[in-house]
Amino acid sequence: MKIAVINGYDTWSHSLPNGYWVKILSGIHDIALMEQVHVACIDMYDMEKMSGDFRAFDGCIGAIPGGSDIFAAVWRQVRAERPCIAIMSCTADDEPYVGPDEVSTVRKIVDHLADEGHRSCFFATLSTEQFSDTRRDAFIRFASGKKIGVTVHEYAHLYRVHGAYAPDRAAEDLLAHCRKHRPHTIVFESDFFASRFERAAAAAGVRVPDDIGIIGMNDSPEYPIPVPLTTTRHDGVTIGREAARLLLARIRGERTVKRVLVDSALVIRRSSLRRTLYGGHVSDFRHFVEMYVRTNYAYPEMLRELPKTLGMTPSQFSRTFKNAFRVGFVAYVNRHRIGQAEYLLRDTAESVTTIAMNTGFNNHTNFMTFFRREHGCTPSEFRLKHAGRRKQK
Repeated sequence: MKIAVINGYDTWSHSLPNGYWVKILSGIHDIALMEQVHVACIDMYDMEKMSGDFRAFDGCIGAIPGGSDIFAAVWRQVRAERPCIAIMSCTADDEPYVGPDEVSTVRKIVDHLADEGHRSCFFATLSTEQFSDTRRDAFIRFASGKKIGVTVHEYAHLYRVHGAYAPDRAAEDLLAHCRKHRPHTIVFESDFFASRFERAAAAAGVRVPDDIGIIGMNDSPEYPIPVPLTTTRHDGVTIGREAARLLLARIRGERTVKRVLVDSALVIRRSSLRRTLYGGHVSDFRHFVEMYVRTNYAYPEMLRELPKTLGMTPSQFSRTFKNAFRVGFVAYVNRHRIGQAEYLLRDTAESVTTIAMNTGFNNHTNFMTFFRREHGCTPSEFRLKHAGRRKQK
């Protein structure tokens, strides 16, 4: 069996530095390897040359930009002849799709804004993609429920006039609106747009987050800014795996669900902090750290990122943390990770190695050491003990 993964947004040489794409392909290849399926990667130029002739493939997974009439037409032709799964964005409401749960992700952003005391914000977009509309509508709805004032600024039309300069023109216009209306924060539909705004703001002497908070989406490290950016992190590996599973089921003629939505994480960093930085209370610090650890415990780099997020040196953070929690930060995080591992050992069939990686331990040996120190037994022994108790019940 042979399937195609179609990237209608760009060439693969430009896309692969993007960690999101790397994870999606990794997930697809995980399933392809198990099912002995050959995967061919096709980019926007290959797609144009092939003119919709995908008869060599049993099915296709495609990321097709909704704003491109040419690629959308080719994709419709492919869909008419072969089983297809859309990822990243949809070109039609009725097509099978696997991607992030945008509504749930936006709810996390709004909850964070409310926790940090943001009472007014802009929501800014540059894209005509369907997911932009979904994010915008969900944001307006949830922000209203939290009594956060929202003004929407949409700039996709600037591409027709300014081409590649549209993001910079949009950032300048947005900055002018900020001077006039003084929002607490701006939520951008992408890290790319957030990075362009931050650059314009810095040039104008506007400081993030002191003068205004910003939040991006998609966790794109290829668009760095000096202040660590709060953003969303999509689970590309799971999206890739679910897309491959769904496609193979459709190729075999099985009845399948129409859509699979995958949960995303909110990665909270310094750019959106307000109450945590300026509230001045130990309770604010505790609340933020507890929430941050619950959200990010699976990422090994969080041990280095959190002090930066709070604008502290490692020694300052360590002193403040011990004063608030009466325990060291590493011990606190590892205790939380072990707690998550206990749940996975009791209630899932995942391997011990997989559980170690999924709970933030950078190697199997460290996990075994901490687990034995906490429980006096190995993870495998813990699993056997609790399996026996379940049988007795």
